[in-house]
Amino acid sequence: MSSADDFPRLHPELRQLYATVFAAGYPAPISSHPSQHLRLIPVPSDPIPSSIAKTENVEIPGGDGQPLRLVVVRPVNAGLEKVPAVMSLHSGGGVAFAPEFNFGVYSVFAQQGVAIVSVDYRLAPEHRLPASPKDAEAAWKYITSPDGAERLGIDTKKLGVLGSSFGGFLAVGLVHKLAQDKSAIKPKLVILDSPLLSDPTVPFAAEHGELKKYYSVWTTQNDADLSVHLDSSTATRKALTPLNTISKIAASSLPPHYISVAEFDSLSKGQMEYGFLLLEAGVPLDLKVWKGTVHIFPTIAAQLDVGKKAIMEWIEAFKLAITS
Repeated sequence: MSSADDFPRLHPELRQLYATVFAAGYPAPISSHPSQHLRLIPVPSDPIPSSIAKTENVEIPGGDGQPLRLVVVRPVNAGLEKVPAVMSLHSGGGVAFAPEFNFGVYSVFAQQGVAIVSVDYRLAPEHRLPASPKDAEAAWKYITSPDGAERLGIDTKKLGVLGSSFGGFLAVGLVHKLAQDKSAIKPKLVILDSPLLSDPTVPFAAEHGELKKYYSVWTTQNDADLSVHLDSSTATRKALTPLNTISKIAASSLPPHYISVAEFDSLSKGQMEYGFLLLEAGVPLDLKVWKGTVHIFPTIAAQLDVGKKAIMEWIEAFKLAITS
């Protein structure tokens, strides 16, 4: 049985939480059934209090014409005013979770006057890649359309994108595609929280020492297993890794980025490499390494001060981006 004392290098607020995670059997190899493994993790069912935000489901045509659910979290004090908004792409490795998993994060955004439009994109193995990237593109197209913006009550001049873990992978793919479309509305800021940007074919042990492996909820071996589940071709898996497909020339047309890196995240190497690529391309970048933290800690600890502090820093960066 793990205890908080087993994790001395973690942030004090995360020690007990992380001990609980390990007691539940994580990390564990996903093997050939990542969806079964991750879908055992309960998604929080508590709604965002109506005193903070109005939450509703909006159905739009998805990437292949299928129904796609958007969860809209709108500040309760916004009234009929068009508000700044962030399109969110949740975590879950592309095989699990839903927008509700991030309600703790969305509540903080709403309290600061920012709406969230969270995309309930299709998941593998029922829907393999590129289903989820196509849904992300369809959602952005709707949000930025005159009819969509009017329906959702958002200001298309004040939009951002937030991607967490696998959602970060989707966010990077989306903004790179938007950068190639001169007529598309671009986000003012791309917020990446523990994004999955590493090459999933690199063995975990070769990339990180045993200490970091011990502290990492999500391991690179999980990503390798997960990638097999999403697509059986090694070449395709490598091609799907943003670091293998993005050039400095392509990156130079990207909007500003904020990358949130957890100190004990097995994916941190790819996150840092992507940050350096952006810097070399001249893209405005804030990159913050949060000491003593773990993968997607703002999501799993949104009610703790350490989680709220990170979320508030994202919001402050977003507000600065939409006013500059």
